[in-house]
Amino acid sequence: AVNGFGGLLVAVVIKYADNIWKGFATAGAILLTGLLAPLLELGPPPNALLLLGAALVVASVLLYAATPPPPHRTAARAVLLPARVAT
Repeated sequence: AVNGFGGLLVAVVIKYADNIWKGFATAGAILLTGLLAPLLELGPPPNALLLLGAALVVASVLLYAATPPPPHRTAARAVLLPARVAT
């Protein structure tokens, strides 16, 4: 039942988001499972690598969700101006 629900959840994420968010959701689910398993007496306590992974996932989601910086002025100008053709 849990695997079926997980499959439906993946389908919803892909339909309404994109593959990058699916990767973040998968990483978040793994971390959540790793953090909740000891509380429910289903696994060992989290180690340093799990905590480091959790910090990296949270940081990457925040960086991805942040608004992108404005384009560099010279890069935007190069796109707007056509290239000169030698005659």
